[in-house]
Amino acid sequence: MHSTCVGIASNHNLKNLTYYWVIVDEAARATAPELILPLKTIRF
Repeated sequence: MHSTCVGIASNHNLKNLTYYWVIVDEAARATAPELILPLKTIRF
């Protein structure tokens, strides 16, 4: 599965999915609010 940081939160089909791993490419360019959106999908 791949998505943009903001796209994963705005797509209704992806909102209810959870993941064990989230890999953010070019994380140094992303802002903190953009990183929070995909990190909310992590299953603990």
